[in-house]
Amino acid sequence: MARKKVTLAYIEVDSERKASFRKRKRGLMNKAREIGTLCDVPVCVIVYGPSDEEAEVYPSRAEAQVVVGRFYRLSEAERTRKMVNQETFTQQRIVKAQAQLSRLHREKRRRELEKHVYMCMEGSARIEDVEASDVNEMGWVINQVIRDITSRMERVKGKGKEEEKEEEEEKKDSVDRYMLSIADSLTELQGIGTSQAEVRWDLSALPYPYMFNNAQGSGGQC
Repeated sequence: MARKKVTLAYIEVDSERKASFRKRKRGLMNKAREIGTLCDVPVCVIVYGPSDEEAEVYPSRAEAQVVVGRFYRLSEAERTRKMVNQETFTQQRIVKAQAQLSRLHREKRRRELEKHVYMCMEGSARIEDVEASDVNEMGWVINQVIRDITSRMERVKGKGKEEEKEEEEEKKDSVDRYMLSIADSLTELQGIGTSQAEVRWDLSALPYPYMFNNAQGSGGQC
């Protein structure tokens, strides 16, 4: 079962907020332990709870001081290169959401123009109905539709050529098999004497042997 997506907003209910804090703090400590073990990197976590007298530190205060000291020995540019706070994080999410919204608006408008192109082809709309500001976009859409149709036609042609090639190969194989069967038959016939005197007929194997027996008795010859 998929987990429900959590809305990033302040939890108003005090008991729910505290329970969420305890749960997520444990998860944060576990993640820090996993990163340090799996990737062999120095990690420390310092968490201040709203009702805690002292901060909770992972892995220990001494090890955390070593990591923090190493961090502060970096240059200002290195320290702040990937550093974010709540405000910066929120701004990044806003910019990302705005870019996604803008992309969806463009995609929606292009689909509307593409629909209008097909309506013009059907005769149910006119190209003159397009606004002047959308003329360039309409040209792009028309070119894209032409490229899509051309690509589909090429795929269909390629598929047809492959099927035609397979049919030709099957015909060639069948002809080869037929010629081989004829050659085998000729080879067998060459090993058999064709003189009528050498042929031994089993008249009892024929459907009406008495007809041939009578013929032989009356002087007929097979």
